[in-house]
Amino acid sequence: MAKTRSIFSESITRVVTKKAMKKELLRLVKVIIDDEDYSIETIVDAEEILRALKLLQLNKSLFSFKLQDILLSCPEEFRCPLSKELMTDPVILSSGQTYDRPYIQEWLEAGNRTCPLTQKVLSSQAILTPNHILREMIAQWCKTKGIEFSALVKDEKIVEF
Repeated sequence: MAKTRSIFSESITRVVTKKAMKKELLRLVKVIIDDEDYSIETIVDAEEILRALKLLQLNKSLFSFKLQDILLSCPEEFRCPLSKELMTDPVILSSGQTYDRPYIQEWLEAGNRTCPLTQKVLSSQAILTPNHILREMIAQWCKTKGIEFSALVKDEKIVEF
């Protein structure tokens, strides 16, 4: 069975390639300017790199649209009720509702003391309990779509107020 290549690993390869091409283009421009090398070969090499960089830019746009389409097609239960985006760090509040950590943290840090969905008053120290089961389900869904879940994960923090 052929191994499915992740769209994130392809993106990393593009970054490395793009960096190398820019470095070579810079070298060629310096040769043209500093050494006054106006040979057809040098100019053609520079033009080819410029075309390749333009193509990479177009592919990057297509990559972004493809990833966005995939993430927008995720099951509703994998979306944060606040952001409507795919959760990367689902946590459960004392109200029993699950949110993506960064968005519920922002809600709590803004001074809100109630659950956004149930309006249930939360304790003075909101405990965000990781929802490991949902996180694993999301990771599995991402894997089936060729997305590296670990690349989406944000830093975890505990909120106290």
